[in-house]
Amino acid sequence: MNARTQAGQVETYLRSLGDALSDAPAALRNAALDDVRAHVAEAQDSGRSDAEALAGLGDPEILASQYLAELDPATVGADASGRRAERAAWLLQAAGLAVAILTAAFSGFLMRGGGQAALLSLIPIAIVALGLVLPTRYRLAYAWASAASVTAFAAIVSAIPAALLSVVEYLPLLLVVWGAAVTPWRLSRGIGPREARVWRWVGAAVVALPAVWMGVAGLIGTFGLDWTAWVVLAVLLAVAVWCGLGSRIAVSAVALAGAVLLSMPFFDGGVLTLLWWWVGGLFLAVGLPAVVAGRQRESSAVR
Repeated sequence: MNARTQAGQVETYLRSLGDALSDAPAALRNAALDDVRAHVAEAQDSGRSDAEALAGLGDPEILASQYLAELDPATVGADASGRRAERAAWLLQAAGLAVAILTAAFSGFLMRGGGQAALLSLIPIAIVALGLVLPTRYRLAYAWASAASVTAFAAIVSAIPAALLSVVEYLPLLLVVWGAAVTPWRLSRGIGPREARVWRWVGAAVVALPAVWMGVAGLIGTFGLDWTAWVVLAVLLAVAVWCGLGSRIAVSAVALAGAVLLSMPFFDGGVLTLLWWWVGGLFLAVGLPAVVAGRQRESSAVR
């Protein structure tokens, strides 16, 4: 094994260790990385290879857990996790406010609700907007109250025929506000590499769901798909896999696609108005939390 290959192994190990300690304080991560470098240097001085030195250290995630246990970063890292969660809460609630405003326009002017539905939709707008002006210390708890309140509102007005509103019109908003509650909560508690992988692949499955559904419908003849549609479905499946592998570009593309699809009914929805609305909300609810969580992790990772 040549020197370049061994150096690559060391860099890969250091990168994995840094990722595993991405939620820890910078001082702890730097100390752990310096210890690994020193261990490798000592091994080289004694005639051992880099691979043997790294094998002696064990899996980077296990080594990271040992540092976390020995140096007790639970206390010193709590503030960092809390700040990450607070930033994520604000960003996602701001997105929720934007979707609430779009929902009011969608229900009032594109569906059957008219001005009455638009006025009623001011209620969830006010509920979500309140979370952006509350003191920071209340924002995480309010995200849950906001999601529950908007859900209750959608259920209640859907049961009142005179309201001319349907819960299906509120599905994108419900997905986004619940994402704005769950994502900061998980960030505040810390997300390990294994759990992060699980969340990524769950999101990837959700992103792939519309493509799979449309592909199956096309195969059984429910509706016809030309070659362009099949290419789009294949690209969507590839993006879903890319999301599962942890690509920031892929989740950003999914979030952007969600925003575009949510806006499409206002330009040329046609018979697919509700489909664009639902799929857009689904993509935004999956992509945006992943982008926000990834950005917060990246801001604390060792480069």
